[in-house]
Amino acid sequence: PLGEGLTSIVIQTREPLLLHTSREIKALGGKQTGQSTAKSWLGTPLLIAGEPIGVLILQNSREENYFNEDDLRFASALA
Repeated sequence: PLGEGLTSIVIQTREPLLLHTSREIKALGGKQTGQSTAKSWLGTPLLIAGEPIGVLILQNSREENYFNEDDLRFASALA
């Protein structure tokens, strides 16, 4: 079952998600897990035959605006 948060959004929409600031992350339901909060977040779905099997997530806990559209395209290509 899906939970709440950014990973669930990526799985449900089957679309990559790029968030530049901690404010954007919190607004969409990002929750702190572990010792540090993400300030930049990028997630792209892992799909097989159009069905999600997971999410590739990159995050930076030190800098906002760390990831850009090039990073999104690269992560999507890897996924």
